[in-house]
Amino acid sequence: MGRLAPALLIAFTLAVFHPLLEADFIALDDPLYVTRNETVRAGLTVDGLGRAFSRFHECNWQPLTLASHMLDVNLFGLNPGGHHATNLILHLANTLLLYLFLTRATGGVWPSALAAALFAWHPLHVEAVAWVSSRKDVLSTFFWLLALLAYHGYQIRPGYRVYLLVMLFMILGLLAKPMLVSLPLVLLLLDYWPGGRLGADYLPGPGGGISGRSRRRWLPLLAEKVPLLALSCAAGLIAFLAQKECGAMAPLVEWDLISRAVTALNAYALYLERTFCPLDLAILYPLAESIPPSRILLSALWLAGVSGLILWAARRAPYLMVGWLWYVITLAPVSGLVQVGSQALADRYTYIPLTGLFIMAAWAGAAVVGRLKLKTAVSGALAAALLALLGLVSLAQVQQWKNSETIFRQALAATSGNYLVHNFLGLELMRLRRWAEAAFHFHEAARINKTYREPRLNAGFLFLSRGRYAESLNFYREAMDLKADDPRLHNNMGAALVGLGRYREAADHFQEALRLNPDFAEARRNLGIIEDLLKKDGVQPD
Repeated sequence: MGRLAPALLIAFTLAVFHPLLEADFIALDDPLYVTRNETVRAGLTVDGLGRAFSRFHECNWQPLTLASHMLDVNLFGLNPGGHHATNLILHLANTLLLYLFLTRATGGVWPSALAAALFAWHPLHVEAVAWVSSRKDVLSTFFWLLALLAYHGYQIRPGYRVYLLVMLFMILGLLAKPMLVSLPLVLLLLDYWPGGRLGADYLPGPGGGISGRSRRRWLPLLAEKVPLLALSCAAGLIAFLAQKECGAMAPLVEWDLISRAVTALNAYALYLERTFCPLDLAILYPLAESIPPSRILLSALWLAGVSGLILWAARRAPYLMVGWLWYVITLAPVSGLVQVGSQALADRYTYIPLTGLFIMAAWAGAAVVGRLKLKTAVSGALAAALLALLGLVSLAQVQQWKNSETIFRQALAATSGNYLVHNFLGLELMRLRRWAEAAFHFHEAARINKTYREPRLNAGFLFLSRGRYAESLNFYREAMDLKADDPRLHNNMGAALVGLGRYREAADHFQEALRLNPDFAEARRNLGIIEDLLKKDGVQPD
C-alpha cells in the first residue's frame, strides 16, 4: 500500500482535475493578477521582482505568488492551460506532501492515504485549484506542508539547523499568502499528537485537568515557537497595513465586534455543513445583511456540542482534538473576525483548515474499523465509494470552471440574491457583446442591492457605448447619488450629456472630473473639445 497509494492519489487527482487544462481565465481577479497585470505580463524580471516585493498589490503583499505568475508567463505566455497546469501540479504536490507527512509522523498508511485523498478530491478544494488567482492558496500550502515535514524532523532530532529550515519554509509560505500565521499554533498541536512531546496528561479528560508536570512540558515547547510567532505577528501587521491602505478592511464602527463574532460563528458552521454536503458551491457568496437568530443559536449549539464531544474523547482519541483545533485555529483569520471586502465565505479559504477535519475522519474511521473488526475488503469498499462520490461531485464542479460565463451562471443557480455575480456576469456578457443580457444582469444587481454602485456604473457605460445617452445618464445619476466624488463618473456623465447635445452641463462635469483629478488626461481632452464647440455656438466657457 505504501507504494500504491501515491500512484493512486496522482492518477485520480488528474482524472478529477484534467478539464482545467482546457479552461479559460476567469474574468474575476485573473485580470488583476495575470492577464492585465503589466508587471506579471512582462515575465520574471529583476524589475518585476522589485515591484512585487516593494509594493502592495490588490490589498495584499504576496510577492512570491506574483513571482510564480511571472514565471508562468515566461513558460506559457498567456495560454490559460499552462497557468492551470501549475495550480494542478502544486495541488498534486500538496496531496503527496500531506500523505508523506502523515505516514512519517503517525506510521498509519491507510489513514494517511484516506486523509490525503479527502484533501485531493473534496469539492470545497476545487476553487483553490481551478482559479488561477488562487495560486496563493496552493502555493502557500506547499510551503506549509514542507514546514510540517521539517518540523517532524525537528521533533525527532531537535537542532537549530532543522529549526531554521522550518522558519525558512514558513517565511516562503508567508510570502505567498499570510495564511501561515497560524502555523506555530498548529505545530504546538502536533507536539501533542502525533509528536507525543507534551505527554499523555496534557489535555483534560472527564474529571481531569492539566497537571503541573504537563505545564513544565508545555512551557518550553511554547517558548521554542516564539521566533515563529514573531514571524506571524510581522506577517499579520503587513497584511493589516495592506488591507487598510486600500480600504478593503471594514472599520470597527461599520462592522462591530458582535457582528464579526456572529459572522465567524456562522462561517464555522457553514463550512462544516458544506464539508459533509458539498453542494450549491459558488465562486462568490455575498455578505448577508443579517443572520437569523435561530441560525445563530443552532450554529452555537452545534459547535459547542461538537467541541464538548471532542473534549470528552480527547484522552482516548487525541487526533480528534488535534484535528478539530487545527480546523478552528487555521480558519480564524478568514472566518470574518476580520471582515475584508463583501464576501461572507470562500471555498478556497478551506484549503488548509479542512485538513484538520480530514485527519479526524481518517483516524476515526480506522478506529471504527478496528473496533468493529471489519474485513479489509469491506472497509476498503466503503472508503472507495465515499471517495468516488466526492470525486464525481468535484469533477462536476471542475467543469463549471470552463470559463467566466459558466462559473458565474453556476453561482447564480447555487445562491440567491447574489448581486455580486449578477454584476460580474453582466461585465462578461458585455465583453461578449451580448448587450441585452448584460443590461439585464446589471439591472438585477442594482435592484437587489440599492447601495451597490458598480452595476450602475457598468450599465451607464454599456448604454453610453451603444449611443443610448438618456438611459446612460439615468444610471450615472443613480451612481452619483451613492458617491459623487468620482472623476471617471463625472467624465462619463459629461460624455452622455454631449451625446444629448447638452454641452454646457457636459463642460461642468468635465471640469469637476479635473478638479477631483487634475491629471485626468481624458477629461482634459474632452473639456477642450467642448469648449471649442461652445465658442463656435457663441457661448463663452467659464
